[in-house]
Amino acid sequence: MRDPLHLGPGLRVLSTAATLATYAMVVVTTIVVIIGALVLSGRGSVSVNSSLKPPYTIELHDDRALTVGTDGTWTTYTNFDIGDESKYFDGAPTVHAPVHVDRADKDTRIIGVAGVGVFLALGWAGLVQFRRITESARNGDPFDPRNVRRFRWLAVIVLFTRLVTEIGERIMTRTLDVDVAVEVTLTSAGWLPVLGAALGLLALSEVFRTGTELRQFEQETV
Repeated sequence: MRDPLHLGPGLRVLSTAATLATYAMVVVTTIVVIIGALVLSGRGSVSVNSSLKPPYTIELHDDRALTVGTDGTWTTYTNFDIGDESKYFDGAPTVHAPVHVDRADKDTRIIGVAGVGVFLALGWAGLVQFRRITESARNGDPFDPRNVRRFRWLAVIVLFTRLVTEIGERIMTRTLDVDVAVEVTLTSAGWLPVLGAALGLLALSEVFRTGTELRQFEQETV
């Protein structure tokens, strides 16, 4: 086994990164707990990103206007020259705007704090798996059979981050108490990069599984 006191540069970087990430998570968790308590008590200003649900009208500075219908397509062009209405836009634009969460809107505040709490839990779970993988490498046993399962758990955690975002958007869209029809759009990576990251982690788990099998085969034949 590798002497854990003589680490290669790559392992030193990973070990340092895991330590710094742990400190950062402690700080972030503390801040979130404090802010979450303020939000749940009705204090503090809270807003969420959202997109306006059609129908709506977009007024331009030169007295022209475009109306988007309930199906999300153009329905009316005002003060446009004939033929120019489709000259500048390939499709109807989506209007994005932050929406203030009222102090009396306890449901949305609770859902928001709960969602952040779930993300923190997923972050801690992923960090624990990462630290265990790094620790096994530091101890000279990177092909520890448990690392296969740890990489798979990391893939599941990555997928859950996107799933939690989707669920949070749907619930908060229903609970948000505003006078206009909006759809909450939380900041998150789309499904494509998330699936790519998860597949990459699963591929790494297979690499480690093969390495584990080769190591066991070598030990049995010696």
